[in-house]
Amino acid sequence: MSEAQSAVDAIAIASNPTNSSSILSFSWADQLAVAVPHILYANTTSVSPYLVQTSLFLAIATVCILIGSHSTVSKPRNAALPLSDVENPSYDPTDNDESKYLITSPESLKLAILQLDSIKIQHVVAFPFVTAATLFGLHRAIHYLSAEQINYWLNVHFMLVSFVAVYRNSNVMLNRFTRRFSKLFGKDSTIFFERYKLTLSTNRELPLGPIQHIDSDKLVEETKKDDTWLYKLRKYLKDQGFSVIGAPAIASDEYHGLVFDLKPLILLPLSLGSMYLFYLHNPILNSSYGQPDINWLILDFMLANMAAFAIGCLKFPNFKFMAILLGGLFLYDIYFVFQSNIMMEVATKVNAPIKILIPQQPQGFKVPMSLLGLGDIVIPGVLASLSLRFDLFNYHEDHPLAYHHLTRYPRPYFKTTVASYLIGLSLTFVVLHKTGNGQPALLYIVPSMFVGISLLATIRGEMSKLLSFDETIKEFDEKNYDNIGQDDESDSDYNFSGDDSLDEWIDRVEEDRNEDATDIDEFLKQAPKTLPRVVYTFNSDSESDEEDDTYIIGEEEESDIEDLEDLEAVDELLVVEESELILIKKDLKKEVREVYSDEE
Repeated sequence: MSEAQSAVDAIAIASNPTNSSSILSFSWADQLAVAVPHILYANTTSVSPYLVQTSLFLAIATVCILIGSHSTVSKPRNAALPLSDVENPSYDPTDNDESKYLITSPESLKLAILQLDSIKIQHVVAFPFVTAATLFGLHRAIHYLSAEQINYWLNVHFMLVSFVAVYRNSNVMLNRFTRRFSKLFGKDSTIFFERYKLTLSTNRELPLGPIQHIDSDKLVEETKKDDTWLYKLRKYLKDQGFSVIGAPAIASDEYHGLVFDLKPLILLPLSLGSMYLFYLHNPILNSSYGQPDINWLILDFMLANMAAFAIGCLKFPNFKFMAILLGGLFLYDIYFVFQSNIMMEVATKVNAPIKILIPQQPQGFKVPMSLLGLGDIVIPGVLASLSLRFDLFNYHEDHPLAYHHLTRYPRPYFKTTVASYLIGLSLTFVVLHKTGNGQPALLYIVPSMFVGISLLATIRGEMSKLLSFDETIKEFDEKNYDNIGQDDESDSDYNFSGDDSLDEWIDRVEEDRNEDATDIDEFLKQAPKTLPRVVYTFNSDSESDEEDDTYIIGEEEESDIEDLEDLEAVDELLVVEESELILIKKDLKKEVREVYSDEE
């Protein structure tokens, strides 16, 4: 900051030697906005000012595309669930977040069935026309309404939306940091932000007050006792009239469930603070602000967040849709720049936060600005994000593994798309510099990106794969499933057939049970909530046959076992508390680890 402060002092004295305190009275943000251009262009004798300006535009655009593209990445259709591979060193709880293939509520089920939030062909075709209509609307509005009113409400709208944009982008960056940094210690991101589950359900059996499971193993460990002591403690509690009730499983009477962490404690102040800075340094919103124009550093920060946020929201499902969109906007940009003055009139009269500002070489106290439209970053960024997801899909086609954010995979299409975009944008600035006239950036960006992606797909022999790639989820239609009988999922699958070997039948039943352990779910619903525990005994079916590993499972009330001598009557005893049934349920849902052969 010392270099910036020195620049501010020099500017203050040079611009007004009699009153050098004029600039020094600015806020820290305004002083920084004045100092940065002088620092950037301090060595113009060795570096062209135009090169500095172009490099700044390219850097800002690249950062926006990188953040926005990676915010769209989650588990693809052809990858296994992250929860199926939690032992993987790359696993992190954030791997399960924001996947449209995970249904967690009735609302998400409705979206999956109806696909209300998916982009369809009619949306793509209408996009350029809606954009043109919006431009026409603003053009007519400035002739019938006050420019001050239009600018005011556009800035208010931007400020409110920017809160969401800053919050989401900060969350993406914070997740990436905690995932990677925690792995340095062999942990996951929960060492920084633990996850909690908050539930709301009806219950008529439990007393008012906190309910928490008592871990008997942990109790034994803390008291440094053994299982015999634990059994005696249970007998003592029963003799004294105590009943130990654990927290019940959340069943179908649950109203709402919410899994959350404490990142909002950081993200909310950051987002609100950004909004406040935008308001404070914006003369359109804050009449007491002493500058004629908005602080360009704060504006660019907010616009960069808005661009990345827009890229993350516009998830086009395939390259065909993107080709239609880019083709339409390509013609739109050419027409309104070369064939009409509407865009120029709106751009000069409407002071809306839709343009990235980069300072040119300062001229004393004045700093002229160059601009880049937000759409020239967002639209190419949407194509780049689609290319990134295509790379991820290709990787999982060849590697049918569980999805993890930290898994490294080749990204040839994403890198080519970004490189092609930078070439097209650079060419725009070259033509602008040579002609001195404003240029439609998409005129150079769209062909550059199309050529880059098409050339790579042709070289790799993946053009048909590129064009057939589609993330669209079809809307649910019952007619497509009319030929599927209701008996397909019935208990008839569990009937033993003489055509099957014993282990084939066991394998089939185990696989079905892994997919849907509804028997345990039903048992949990019907089990008495107030029953502290049940005793299961495992007795050998045949004492004479040592080769026989078959056991008969019986159930007894705890009162049937009066003392420790009764334990000799059974081969194995298991005391199951209600909360432990959850562990049994989870175990039943795991993949089959080993299947015995006929000989075994």
